[in-house]
Amino acid sequence: YTQVRDLEYETPPVLSAAVTGSRAWSVFQETGNLPGIPVANDDGRLYGMVLPEDIAQYDMQTLYTPRLDRVPVFNLLSVLEGKLLNEDSTDLISGEVIIALPQSRESLLFSQPDSVVICGHQPDLIRRALELNVNCLVLCQTELPEDLRKLETKTCIISTPCDAYRAVRLIYHSTPIGRICRRENVVTFHLD
Repeated sequence: YTQVRDLEYETPPVLSAAVTGSRAWSVFQETGNLPGIPVANDDGRLYGMVLPEDIAQYDMQTLYTPRLDRVPVFNLLSVLEGKLLNEDSTDLISGEVIIALPQSRESLLFSQPDSVVICGHQPDLIRRALELNVNCLVLCQTELPEDLRKLETKTCIISTPCDAYRAVRLIYHSTPIGRICRRENVVTFHLD
């Protein structure tokens, strides 16, 4: 009998479950009208399928739930085109994503260590984040001030050339695609 392997079909690109949402979106843009992309485990077995609407839906959810959950630092560096300023930090980042803007000295916007703080050249806010040991501090279009380089902290510090608005949008695209893709009710066919 005719098998799937006997038919002419295009082989779509396959993404690892660890690939960023940003990379998956780029593949959709590069390939044109691809309806979906298979997502594979490390061993090459099918893990799920990601569709453009899955990425868009996840992106919209981040407006209501501004939080990262166990995102690899490598993924953050990749989407932010950033550099890690302290090597001794954690490998996974979690926390509420906050753009730190100074309101007044008494009322800084963040007060929990379980935070990912995004700020520009604001030495007072940078010091506050480092002293509080927030999970991650993203410095937008600025470097770590000289006097704060020696401050002992557990905070993962990333410097990015992106402005704060772009950084906050890109941060969510660092989520591994395996958390966004569809895993239930995926119809598959074997070659035979």
